[in-house]
Amino acid sequence: SQPLTYALFHHSFNYSSLDILAQARINQWYDQVSKLPEVKYTLPSYKLGETPLYFENNSVLTNFNKKASTAPVSLDEVSVTRFDFINKLSMPMKLAFLEFTPFVKDRQIIYDKGADGESLPVNTVFYAGADLSTKFYRIYNIKTNVLGLGLNGLRHIVTPTIGYSYNHAPTIQNNKLKQIDSVDLLTSGNAANLGLSNKLQVKRKDKKGKEVTVDFLDVNVSTTYSFAVSAK
Repeated sequence: SQPLTYALFHHSFNYSSLDILAQARINQWYDQVSKLPEVKYTLPSYKLGETPLYFENNSVLTNFNKKASTAPVSLDEVSVTRFDFINKLSMPMKLAFLEFTPFVKDRQIIYDKGADGESLPVNTVFYAGADLSTKFYRIYNIKTNVLGLGLNGLRHIVTPTIGYSYNHAPTIQNNKLKQIDSVDLLTSGNAANLGLSNKLQVKRKDKKGKEVTVDFLDVNVSTTYSFAVSAK
């Protein structure tokens, strides 16, 4: 076991959130990445006025520092600041009984220096794709309090989904970056995502005696199929 030592501050705004993480290496005999600090801002899908468009933003500013567990300087040691921000624009629409959501996404990653210690331009990745889903449900008239479940009606919801996403190769090759996590290993992508959700919902009374709907069970199965890209 290699326990992490950290302090996390979270604050929720009306429609977004801010997280500040301070994670330090306390045990000197471990190879561990310190984040002093990591500041993360999250804006979920937000409707833009009277338009059919929705905007989403995830921004993370991190100061990384990694030292080897041994005294001599190691080639694996890292000291770099990275600003990773993602902007996504989507337009959900209804096609008969299907929910169709095309989207475009732009990712900008800024490093204070590369693997050789020199400055780098902005690393840019562009994404495009679409998600397709629908829902089927059936209601069962089940009322029981066996094992304290407090079931008062049961609804089974099945949600199949399929999505497609493409992104071009980052503008900076990953061999020019210090490798910290998956963000520094981004490559071009061309994949389909398949998913199936089975959800059971029940009606229960809250503390005030008001009847509310509660997710009783939620089982999700998903897989990703990556299309081969032939080299030119």
